Amino acid sequence: MEEIRRVISFGSGDFFIFVSFIVFVLGCGALKFSKIPVKIRLFRFFTLLIFSFLLLSPVLLKKREISKKPVLGLILDARYSMHSKEKPGTRFTKIGVFKKWLDSNREKLEKKYDLKIFYFSAFGDEHIIEGAKHIAADDIYDVPEKLIVNYGINADKFVFFTDGNNATTKNFPHVLSQFWKKTVFVGMGDYPEVRWIRIEKIAYPSFAFMHMPVKISVHITSRGHDGERATLGIFDESGGKVSEHALELSENLISSFTVRGRAPGENIFDVCVSINGKCKDRKRIAIDIKREKTRVMYLCGRPDFEYSFLRDYLKSRESIELISFNILRDAADVINARDAEIALIPFPVNEIFLKDISLFDIFILHNFDFRRFNIGQTYIKSLETFVKEGASLLIIGGNAAFSSGGYGKSAILANMLPVVLSAKPDYRDVKVKAKPFPHPVTGFLKKAGYDEKTFEKLPRLEGVNVFVGAKKGTRIFLSFKLDGQEHILAAEKKYGKGRIIVLPGPSTWRWKIKEGILPQISGFYDKFWQAVLDYLTGEMTLERVKLFYRSDKGKHEVCLKVLDKFLNPATDKSGIKINAFTFHDGRKEKINFTFAKPGLFVTEISPWRAGKRSLTASVYESGRLIGRKKLKFKFADISGKYIPGNFAFIANLAERSGAKYVPFSKFQRGYEFQMKEKVAEIIVSKKDLLSSAAFFIIIIMLMAGEWIVARLCGYL
Repeated sequence: MEEIRRVISFGSGDFFIFVSFIVFVLGCGALKFSKIPVKIRLFRFFTLLIFSFLLLSPVLLKKREISKKPVLGLILDARYSMHSKEKPGTRFTKIGVFKKWLDSNREKLEKKYDLKIFYFSAFGDEHIIEGAKHIAADDIYDVPEKLIVNYGINADKFVFFTDGNNATTKNFPHVLSQFWKKTVFVGMGDYPEVRWIRIEKIAYPSFAFMHMPVKISVHITSRGHDGERATLGIFDESGGKVSEHALELSENLISSFTVRGRAPGENIFDVCVSINGKCKDRKRIAIDIKREKTRVMYLCGRPDFEYSFLRDYLKSRESIELISFNILRDAADVINARDAEIALIPFPVNEIFLKDISLFDIFILHNFDFRRFNIGQTYIKSLETFVKEGASLLIIGGNAAFSSGGYGKSAILANMLPVVLSAKPDYRDVKVKAKPFPHPVTGFLKKAGYDEKTFEKLPRLEGVNVFVGAKKGTRIFLSFKLDGQEHILAAEKKYGKGRIIVLPGPSTWRWKIKEGILPQISGFYDKFWQAVLDYLTGEMTLERVKLFYRSDKGKHEVCLKVLDKFLNPATDKSGIKINAFTFHDGRKEKINFTFAKPGLFVTEISPWRAGKRSLTASVYESGRLIGRKKLKFKFADISGKYIPGNFAFIANLAERSGAKYVPFSKFQRGYEFQMKEKVAEIIVSKKDLLSSAAFFIIIIMLMAGEWIVARLCGYL
């Protein structure tokens, strides 16, 4: 028979305990100095004692001791890589192996422990483990807090089943250190005999300047591949190869190479380690490329006023770094000698078109005839690659440009141009009037105060190349009328990642010299060229909202690049609000983006299982929609693939937190949790003494006894 204990508990607060003490002390003091007989004082002392006792709200409890099972919490990592095979050649996934172990041991565990089963992932799946509760967490660090807050569970022992992948670089949360100290980490899929290769870490700067070399160090770990040849490559966002070199694998290997950013903003790179052309591991990184200065190569075929005025303007802008070459001798100057023999310095064609071309943002060709210097297709091909990779080309006309310069005889050059060239020389020495068309360049001029009426006041241009027409996708922003027909005066078109502008009228300097006598066009020349150059560099056409995906250091992130109304990187004080949702498996989930740095908002996603995903983000500034973007991506079915675990991370986490790490291969053979049954007390009954009849009778008896004694002593 179980023993029942009776104890008295007090329900009063600190105030009534203090009052009870004061009443008792004052009452005792009054009795001490009272002149009434001792017998009566004795009755009054007991009455005072009982009254003070009752002020404490005494409660009589009956308690019984019982044995209680220790609480054991099993927590399964149900994220993406846990859906892969436990080891090569098996049909079981890591989650499947856990289920198999749980089915075999569940009855035995439930006899010894109060068993609680959980799994954590970004989204819940009721079919993953029977009877398990879901913890909505993307990261292993977030599990304890959400477990305690959502379920109020604080077990005597927790067991994490994880392969350690999708690890983050968060600092260890010491505030929950007691939780981790009673945790056992079980490494899923820990089979040392398996051969694998993994990109462990990529070290790179968070930002770099345009065209400056950026050093990237890649830490590769492998098992079972020592001495084998592999290829480490880096690719841009479109899959184009940026750099590649061979290496010899070892257990730990650090390899470095350099890249250059070709466009301002977030430059995405994929780093891949391959054997025999098959990628073994891939990681995605993002480097914020900043433009220190716009680098311009200006190549002019002959000196003229246009070159002089435009060169002076380019030199006046602090944001531009200019290198210019001018061929001083006119082609019409007949000298019985080759150009190379009479040049002061050799024309640096290799340096301009091959060696240094990648260092520039804009290449200006002004009235330049490639035939004069025997510049072959290799150099023109290099110029084409330069534009395709994201730079810009500006071609200014003249009597040695376009059809008059034989551009149509180069298939590459003719294909690059946004216009269709004439089959015969196209330069006409005529005066033409510029007429604007809607375009970002003319839009910029209009905002600066130069509208259609300003163009009517502009002086005519003298000399122009006449094109047959525009190609598909070309945008015309200036035109002129000749012989009753409309012709192109300025047009542009995207080519690859870059842009090409043609300006067949090489006399915009006339606008500059007329500014002194026409106040209405004052400043127009500078604003026109500012608009053209800003459009070529992309500063005028930057999208205010850009959405992209990246994976880095085990994290999978969706990033929003946001510019404010001044086209500066938005800050957390720019009034930016983001409404974002993911759509997957027929479900819609709200996503929260957090401010990472100026211009960048980030949300981390967890690929907890295979399938298609889409994310839509609407960005508002001060309540006004400034952009809506949609991103689609897909996580492959990896149930038939082996992804090795990151057991170094688990072991390190266990060491730092005071937890234990056990490989599953050892754990399944029989692991003792070393938890004993606990003794707990339960309340059988509870009686409030303040309302007890016995106490009431005792008080009545004391009062009656005092009356009798006082009567006998002659006080009544």
